[in-house]
Amino acid sequence: MSRLVFRCPNTANFIDAGVDTDRQSLAAALSDAMRVYCPYCREHHELPIREAILEDPAA
Repeated sequence: MSRLVFRCPNTANFIDAGVDTDRQSLAAALSDAMRVYCPYCREHHELPIREAILEDPAA
């Protein structure tokens, strides 16, 4: 499993979405969006799943 992260549209920092997933599950949700809180700009963002990044757990 990998961690789902997004880039903040305001600061470009990576936001941890708090979700562990795999590529197959992510592919099934590409047309959906997710609301995440950004601790960098202190705003909630509604971000498309297709813009998510899977963070390598070994990194």
